[in-house]
Amino acid sequence: MVSWVRICHAATVRLDAAALRWGLWMERAFLIWVLDSAASGDTNAFEFYGPSSLAAQVPGEFMPEFLVRRNEINGVRLLDRLLNALDDPGELLKAATDFEREIGGKDLSLSMARVMIGGISRVAVLHLRANAELECMIAGVAAERFRAAAGRWPASLDQLTPTYLEAVPVDPFAHGGTIKLARTERGITIYSCGEDREDDGGEVVQNGIHSRASDVGFRLVDPKHRGVMITDEPRPEEDRPSGR
Repeated sequence: MVSWVRICHAATVRLDAAALRWGLWMERAFLIWVLDSAASGDTNAFEFYGPSSLAAQVPGEFMPEFLVRRNEINGVRLLDRLLNALDDPGELLKAATDFEREIGGKDLSLSMARVMIGGISRVAVLHLRANAELECMIAGVAAERFRAAAGRWPASLDQLTPTYLEAVPVDPFAHGGTIKLARTERGITIYSCGEDREDDGGEVVQNGIHSRASDVGFRLVDPKHRGVMITDEPRPEEDRPSGR
């Protein structure tokens, strides 16, 4: 019961964009400070990141001032795109995708910015993923309450409104669509279509690995299957050679 209460509390709080917004502001301020200092000759970016990290991006230990300034402008532009999209999951996902594609090239006008903020777009996507998981938790709690009252699982998430849910939660990866419910042999799966934005019918990965190709969500099992280890791996006796 305690674990469900904690899940409910965490889910209803949700992850707003405040923490991510502050993080992006700090990354932008640091980028501007470092590259502005490097362009004016007050410092050398190698002092912060070392030759090993910048050597593959910067020719030697020198970069013309105009190119440093161009890195500063482009880096700020990419970060501002993420900042401006924080309140719209679909726009944030698009901005993160464009960010990753653009900064992943070999353009020298993004070479120093690439070292400094290259992984920021992934943080934005993981923010969306965490929210998708929380939305699935909310619906999962509602589905369990429905099952306890009705003696069966809901056929769809629409059956949970308005008694158990005010509305079916939005899937941040589904272009304004909602999260889904799929029936399984042992229960149900409530899921988001995940980072690839492809609906795989509730094929979620629950081994702690964040796969970009799988759906995101949770499996809820029938009461008779609870307390039993459910795995897709073959049972040990299935691996034994015949005759032993």
